[in-house]
Amino acid sequence: MQPPKQLFVLQLLTSMSVASLSQTAIAQTEPPQQTEHLLSEGGHNSNEANTPSETPPGGYGTPESHGYTEPPPYPDVPPPPQLKGMHRHDGFYFRFALGPNRASTKVKYNNGTEFGISSYGLSSEILIGGTPIDGFVLGGRLVGGTGFAPSASDGYSGGGVPSSVVTSMLQVFTDIYPIPDDGWHVMAAVGLAGMGFNLDSHNVSTAVGMNGLGLSVGGGYEPWIGEQWSLGLTVLLNWLWVDPKFDGSPSGVSGSDWLSGDRGNGRAWAFVPSLALGITYH
Repeated sequence: MQPPKQLFVLQLLTSMSVASLSQTAIAQTEPPQQTEHLLSEGGHNSNEANTPSETPPGGYGTPESHGYTEPPPYPDVPPPPQLKGMHRHDGFYFRFALGPNRASTKVKYNNGTEFGISSYGLSSEILIGGTPIDGFVLGGRLVGGTGFAPSASDGYSGGGVPSSVVTSMLQVFTDIYPIPDDGWHVMAAVGLAGMGFNLDSHNVSTAVGMNGLGLSVGGGYEPWIGEQWSLGLTVLLNWLWVDPKFDGSPSGVSGSDWLSGDRGNGRAWAFVPSLALGITYH
């Protein structure tokens, strides 16, 4: 018996539908290669003009590959500017110093009589000046020194016991800072000098004064402790040449004492080194 014609047509349509669905599923699971196939065989694409001829390397690459260069280093930040004259030896100069000293005095008369007096004591000084050139100071210096409990040498035969030795100088000085911003300095001074003794005899104290020339040199280091202030130590060497001319006996001393005129005139000199702690405004 022959199947009807309608059943045959239905089976044909069903087979075609199944085949179409199978092809569609296969096409969706495989990557599209049509574009690559067309390009490999000289095909044309509407976006061909915007497609680079070479594929760039993987990732973003280095900045240099994109035309960027390394930025220059940041410049050094300068220190804040200092105020004019701060930590620099210029302008007005003031110094005060105080410290121990050692006075060695020698007196020699024209008739050959000589003796010495030595003592330990204190010296002080005040210096005021200006700075015409940075690091170069000119001004005036006032120095005073006192020796306590002096001792006399064997040649002393005076009628009194020396109880103190006093030295003083009024000088013109220069103080030089080779590096105006630093604290090292050297100084020199010259001017008038005075030296005196106090002699105690029979409960009477007599002061004897002598005048002459004084010379000083020294040096030291004063680090900065403020914008204009410095503090430090200075070694000072002082020489005094004075003239002990006595035309008679001082009050309270007999005519036979060493201060009397019968010994004649002569010279006296003293060497007074000292170590001074000074504070300076400059």
